[in-house]
Amino acid sequence: MDRRVKKTKRAIQTALITLLQKHIFTEITVSELARTADIDRKTFYLHYHSINDVLDEFEAELTQQVSDIINASDRFNLDSFIDSLTHMMLEKIDIFAHISKNNDYSFLLDDCKNILAEALLKESKTESTLGREELDFITHFIAYGVVDTYKNWLKTPTRSEIELKKTSLHIKKLVSKLIQTY
Repeated sequence: MDRRVKKTKRAIQTALITLLQKHIFTEITVSELARTADIDRKTFYLHYHSINDVLDEFEAELTQQVSDIINASDRFNLDSFIDSLTHMMLEKIDIFAHISKNNDYSFLLDDCKNILAEALLKESKTESTLGREELDFITHFIAYGVVDTYKNWLKTPTRSEIELKKTSLHIKKLVSKLIQTY
């Protein structure tokens, strides 16, 4: 992809993130998005058909980042995953905080939950004596708990990097114990 195209798309995505912190997604117009990105409407339409396309691309990138974290090595490593997820959240804390507070974006969180559950399930299959149904239940339980714990931390007005790291440490300990049990 051409550098100019990447730069323009990044500007549009950054503008969308900025606007999402001020407005509900359905209230954002292409004109406002283009103005915030410092481009004209024609330029916007050269890259996207609608604002939904920008959000879809953003969602795909987040999903890909989480998948990349999970697939970084041959075996799923929970500690590395939690550390990487924590780092990713700190880099984009404003958008993650906004997403966690607004139910309109729950599909993004659901994607993360499902990706994590599938990774845990894939890893657990090789070592567990449980049946597929039990294993599926347990991995989804863990994945939903991990993502919702982060979501709750993001909703707190006094969130800090130190508190996030403590939360991550608690998640690692608890999930490790749960996985060892099964």
